[in-house]
Amino acid sequence: MAVLGKPTRIVHFSSVLATAEQTTNRFVNCHLTAFDHKLQQRIADYKHIVGTLLFPPVSAESSKPSTLYETSHLFLLGDLNFRVALPETHPLYVKRKASEFSQAIESERSREELKEFDQLTIEKRKGNIFIGLREGDFWKFKCSYKYKLGEVDKYRYVLAGRVGRCCHWFFSFSAKRVPSWTDRVLYATYSDSPDTPDKTNITNLLYTSIPSYTTSDHVCMEVNTCSRSIDTGCFQKPIVCLLLLPPAQPRRAAIKLPMIQLPLDYKPRPDPCANIKRYTGRVLDRVIGVVWWLLTLIGAGSGIVGLFNFFLGLGAWTWWKNNPARGEVQVWMPHLLFC
Repeated sequence: MAVLGKPTRIVHFSSVLATAEQTTNRFVNCHLTAFDHKLQQRIADYKHIVGTLLFPPVSAESSKPSTLYETSHLFLLGDLNFRVALPETHPLYVKRKASEFSQAIESERSREELKEFDQLTIEKRKGNIFIGLREGDFWKFKCSYKYKLGEVDKYRYVLAGRVGRCCHWFFSFSAKRVPSWTDRVLYATYSDSPDTPDKTNITNLLYTSIPSYTTSDHVCMEVNTCSRSIDTGCFQKPIVCLLLLPPAQPRRAAIKLPMIQLPLDYKPRPDPCANIKRYTGRVLDRVIGVVWWLLTLIGAGSGIVGLFNFFLGLGAWTWWKNNPARGEVQVWMPHLLFC
């Protein structure tokens, strides 16, 4: 799991009303645990992000760090790795490992039916993950994972076997690579009501994939947010999303920053051990990084070769140290020098 959070602050000023509104934006880019059977690990990843990805206090009166939800606008994007989990009774279940599956999801209608088995959609409806966040109609574009490198619109297949003497190879999807919408963009704004989780005041102008990006097994991602005074972007793969924020409402400077509204039964709380975990992770990262760099150095560019050389040298040094004839060599060498 990897995660990166970036806060920004925007000031809207109206010369007519002589009032100003400050809003904050937070962009969270994360990469959750892969593989279709690790759904619970992905849910745990997100809960860990909410508790440990902390930001400075939102007001001068508070000394407590703020979570990612304590902002006016929140944008969460990345390779979230949620898969399409078809039940065995579904007609496409037997085709999920065959090339017919990609043909079956060519139409938008088929994909709209398939979205009901999207792990992210199911868990979000249960309230297990991404509470308060909204998303556009992701099923309107083809599954963004997993593409064949160098191809514009071909999913990756795995060589499965050969039929007959004429080398007629047949192909199938890997069991871990059923086409899915793994790359997503979710968002929320302070004017969204927690009573209508499927509605948002952010207008989704564009939400689609870019299959012409062929250097990745996903497709390229770009996220832009636009309002009267915002024009910023965050880039990651594999989809493109263009969002229009609601117009700013003038407020008095003394009024607190507008914050995202969450359901009453959901209270994100900072992890009290977040700093300890953060600095422990940094120390381990440095230590492991230095060790691996040294192994790569003695391995002439390969960490695996360096690891082999290390154990080979350690074994040779241990043998030489415990060799009974070592003392004779030490006595004989000075004699040779004097000769």
